[in-house]
Amino acid sequence: MPMKYLLIFAFLLITTACAHTNSTGSSDSSIAQRSDSLIGRFNQFQAAGDPHGAVAWLDSLMKNPLPGMRHDIEVMYGYALSRIDSLASAESHITHALSVPMEQPDDKRLFRDYAYAAATFFPDVAHEEDVVAWAKSGLECASRCGNPPGTDYLRAMLADIYKRNGRVVDAINLLNDALSQSRERGDTTAIVGALNSLAQLYAEWGLPAEADIYATEGAQLTLARGVLHPIVATEALTVKAHCAVALDQPDAMRHIHYADSLAKGLPYNMGQEDIDLIFARHAGGEAAVERLRRFVANAAPYKAIDGWLELAKVYKNMGQTADEIAALDSLSVVLQQLNNKVRISSEIYNFAIGESAIHGNARNLSTLGKLLATDTLCTVDDYTRQCLWENVLREQAALHEIELKAVSVQKSLHRAHMWLALTIAALAVVVSILVIFWLRRRYKRRQQQLYAQLKEAMSNAEQERQRAESLIVQPESLGVIRQLTPSLLMEKGEMEFREQFMRLYPRFLISLPKLSHRDELLCMLIALEVDAHRCAQLLSITKASVNTARYRLRRKLSLPPVTSLDTFIRSHLS
Repeated sequence: MPMKYLLIFAFLLITTACAHTNSTGSSDSSIAQRSDSLIGRFNQFQAAGDPHGAVAWLDSLMKNPLPGMRHDIEVMYGYALSRIDSLASAESHITHALSVPMEQPDDKRLFRDYAYAAATFFPDVAHEEDVVAWAKSGLECASRCGNPPGTDYLRAMLADIYKRNGRVVDAINLLNDALSQSRERGDTTAIVGALNSLAQLYAEWGLPAEADIYATEGAQLTLARGVLHPIVATEALTVKAHCAVALDQPDAMRHIHYADSLAKGLPYNMGQEDIDLIFARHAGGEAAVERLRRFVANAAPYKAIDGWLELAKVYKNMGQTADEIAALDSLSVVLQQLNNKVRISSEIYNFAIGESAIHGNARNLSTLGKLLATDTLCTVDDYTRQCLWENVLREQAALHEIELKAVSVQKSLHRAHMWLALTIAALAVVVSILVIFWLRRRYKRRQQQLYAQLKEAMSNAEQERQRAESLIVQPESLGVIRQLTPSLLMEKGEMEFREQFMRLYPRFLISLPKLSHRDELLCMLIALEVDAHRCAQLLSITKASVNTARYRLRRKLSLPPVTSLDTFIRSHLS
């Protein structure tokens, strides 16, 4: 997949990450606000995966642009067209927009212009120098306005261009920097993007095992975090599938099918083209032919080379010589169009020249021979391989260092856990001893309290007994007992009745919960075994009122249904 789509999700951030610092007047502020509004709406279409909706919306704005926004609208319109594979129209609008002066330019909007222009012209090898210049200018703008996602995006695009034309060392340096900075920021999307780019680079230079290290980490991050974004997730799983096919791993088709399902709702050049190519390499037969035909019809010329090569191989395996020769002719035509502007693998030349010789295709042999003679990028030179291996060794050394640090940390943690366990055990013993000592002291204090309460209760009981005996023996006490009848309440009044009752049973009311004046009088009558009918007469109320008062008294005393109210109250006379 072209790198211009690798971090497309970052566009949700790159156009809003820069702080707009223009404050020269209300006009500038108005233009900045309009630009932000346009970008916000455009990003909503991108986040929803609806490029056609974005094109329709921007097309309506092109017919009636907002004041001062003609330049901004046309740049976004051109980029939106590239996302639905209308590359010729996209390039035309971008070129025209860049020729129109921007009102009140600032780094935020300039970055957007450079990024969209570079992304739109990226597949066109003829504009490679322009793309590099736009990307570098965009990097300067992103640096000035503090835009890490935008920096990652353009750095990745430059790395892909360097990789495409054989500048592998420059590509590795850019991608290693991007991966390191993304890890520092904790930006999962950028990390996956850098890992995918490194995996693609190593795979294209014949190091599938090393490529699989990066591809596996990228796929694992994607699956662990869920689908970060359809384009990013499709890229990660497609790269992993490519490595799995190259290494003949058993899970290759699983990754291909998963990536295929994610790419179905995206434009063809945002993932489906690479899936078709990998599927064809793995499957073969008529299914491969169908996928490859679609690939060569839609892919950029520098990528169509791989499609024609694979198509020629499939036809050869199927024994269809005429179709194989036609595919080789198409491959030769594309190579002539590119005219050595991109690196062509020596495998392509070897297969095409060998098969052309077998079939006696002198015209192709002459064309391919001339191209090979003038192609300085097709050979994998020792220096490039040395750089690749040095990078692999650095990565392995870094991984070993991380592993050693992890082991050291684990040992330290083990020692710390051991000391912590011993400390906790010692504290537990000390606490247990203190708790046992405290419980014993508490038990002794409780024993002493209970013993003192028992002595006090026995003393009170003895005093009550002596008092009762004295009341029975003393003549005046006998008089009190004889006078304490329900009739006393009617004859002498409540005050006299209460006084005589309390003289005989001084602890009766104290032993009961706090009650109302009326409830206390009812309890005294119940204690003297006065029935409900007699209570009604003495209290000048109806018998039903007495029963209601008895019911409420039971609730206040919290008596269960099985307990007799009369028995409970009389038990407090003693």
